Amino acid sequence: MTDEARKAALRAAAQDPDRFAAYLADVQRVLLAIGQDLEILHQETRVDLRTNHHVAGDRWYHARLRALPVERTLKGVLTHLEGLTQGLEKATFKRRAHHEEVKALPGKREAKEIAKNQKKNRPVLPSSPEKPGTATGPQDSVYSAPASIFDLGDRRSA
Repeated sequence: MTDEARKAALRAAAQDPDRFAAYLADVQRVLLAIGQDLEILHQETRVDLRTNHHVAGDRWYHARLRALPVERTLKGVLTHLEGLTQGLEKATFKRRAHHEEVKALPGKREAKEIAKNQKKNRPVLPSSPEKPGTATGPQDSVYSAPASIFDLGDRRSA
């Protein structure tokens, strides 16, 4: 696969949340398999360094002390690998949440605009554009909203 084709495939995966999740799941599977190999390597290295590398004149703990930096490094790699796989899960979740939020945003904005208009006692405008010239209701009602502050004087109370 060429570099451009790989970039195009990743671009397409970034644009679709389902493909994004599938790609990150594949990456996570590979990393978990590598993690299992590293765990086995960590165990076998520990056994080998602690038992097979005694030098003449060593006390019983000298081989263990020499092995600790190597063991600590491998354990750190395993810890970072675990954090990496958790980060992939989190990224997948956040990508899906972002997609759902973007899908719901027009409805939220419309509901917010309706609530804002109702709070200011403005007539609620229909969300779908109607044909010009069609009347939606009586326009000359006595109980319609005033157009300005000067229209308040000649209104009759209900």
